[in-house]
Amino acid sequence: MENDKKRVSVSIIIPIYNCSSSLRKCLDSIIGQKYTDFEVLLINDGSTDDSEQICLEYVDKDERFRYFPKKNGGVSSARNLGLSHAQGRYITFIDSDDYIGREYLSKLVKYIHPDSLVQCGLKRVSGTVVTDIKCVQHALTTSSMTDILDHIRGFACSKLYDRALIEQHSIRFDEKMTLAEDLCFVLDYIYYTHSVTFIPENEYYYIENQQSASFKLHKPEALFRAWYAKYQLLERLNLREPIGEATLANWKNYIARDIFTWTTSLAIYDSKTPFDSSLTKELSNRYGQYSDVLQGAHTDSKVKDLILSLMLKRQFRTASILIYLVSFKVRRNYRIVR
Repeated sequence: MENDKKRVSVSIIIPIYNCSSSLRKCLDSIIGQKYTDFEVLLINDGSTDDSEQICLEYVDKDERFRYFPKKNGGVSSARNLGLSHAQGRYITFIDSDDYIGREYLSKLVKYIHPDSLVQCGLKRVSGTVVTDIKCVQHALTTSSMTDILDHIRGFACSKLYDRALIEQHSIRFDEKMTLAEDLCFVLDYIYYTHSVTFIPENEYYYIENQQSASFKLHKPEALFRAWYAKYQLLERLNLREPIGEATLANWKNYIARDIFTWTTSLAIYDSKTPFDSSLTKELSNRYGQYSDVLQGAHTDSKVKDLILSLMLKRQFRTASILIYLVSFKVRRNYRIVR
């Protein structure tokens, strides 16, 4: 019986969807870990390729691997299923097209303790180019929300979580979100932590995929849900402990850029001409939900900043025309999700 097994230290949750070309490399990197007290939960999210066969192959040869097939529901539902079956004291997530260095688990476990989080650096792999991305130069343990937000990465992977904390506060991925669900999970988790430790070791290999969600322009409602959830979580963290002025400004600038992406999506999906009134009405109707975050916010573009300032002045008609014109550049650079 599963309940009679010795409790493992770490549960590794891997959501899987049509990744047969990269899956073996991912799983082999786990088998090769220096730290061996772990279980692997393979969550097959309705794959139609050979992913299931590969999963069963690893389950047969290593008893630490467990397999859970499900209907396709997205990465959040797959991770949540993994959380519901995990037995380890700690949790880490690995994406099926990524892989880890031999000391990934041992480095994370070294610094973990109850009610905490550990985040390591990563290596971004784009074709043959590998880029080191460190979160700190030297190990840093902090309980300061300002320090945490200065170093945290909005990526569920490359971290080790306390499962007891997750279960105590019923922390889960929002299955209605298709964007920023990782960041929202992380921000929700750190609200309850006593401390976060950042370590410089780059033991997580993140494979940059040009077909991923980061390179798509999603529909307006998905974008609105994503940025507004981030805004609400940031406000919640600020209420727990006042965030430093510069750090809070950086996060508000980040959210302001999201707001601009949302308005651009509105222009692409919902406006037939630059003078279509639907975009103007949408900006006006939802202004009250984002006016606070726009105060003093800046993006990476003078044109975008002009548009945001027009919205602050409630000049939605002029703002919507400029947004529509800017959207032509976005149409060329992004894959539009239909």
